[in-house]
Amino acid sequence: MRAEMVHLFVPLIGLIIDALCQVACFRWITRRQLLQSVAAGYAAGLLAVIVMEITLARRFAHGPDGLLLAMAFNAATYSALAFNYWALIGLGLSLRIRILDIVARSPGGIDHDALRRRFDPDGLTRRRIARLIGNGQLRCQGDRCFAVDSPFLKTARLNAKVKRFFTGRTSEFTQTVPSPLMDARHDAK
Repeated sequence: MRAEMVHLFVPLIGLIIDALCQVACFRWITRRQLLQSVAAGYAAGLLAVIVMEITLARRFAHGPDGLLLAMAFNAATYSALAFNYWALIGLGLSLRIRILDIVARSPGGIDHDALRRRFDPDGLTRRRIARLIGNGQLRCQGDRCFAVDSPFLKTARLNAKVKRFFTGRTSEFTQTVPSPLMDARHDAK
């Protein structure tokens, strides 16, 4: 294997650093703030990718063009891997997955009413609103709630736009609306 092939491992090493930093931040630094820990992990992994590429460029005497190309390619590859890692973490937050996990951990099955009480919509909504207020992502005045501009809100909006682009919906609870991708397929016929 040629020595320059080590560039192929840079995004993977960045992802490992991302995951380790994210877990450490989640447990000890950000006090269980998932979004903050994911952002810290991503930043640490990206910084590691950049530092590794600069080090490799010096070691193998790549010119500035080679450095920029390798750095851009590996930063993009790392970002794609980090996004998939974030999506994997998000699966654990899915209500359906949590319900399936609880049922699977109940060898004799679980009573439907007990499951319904555990995940009652009113209680879930109350807990989620309290968490959003506690995290500073939502503010309430009287009986009205307002979204606070935050990284979480930006992520939610981006997620809705991506879902709408590919599926025509912003969530599974909304009706289908035409998306640019669907319109392009329809217009091509």
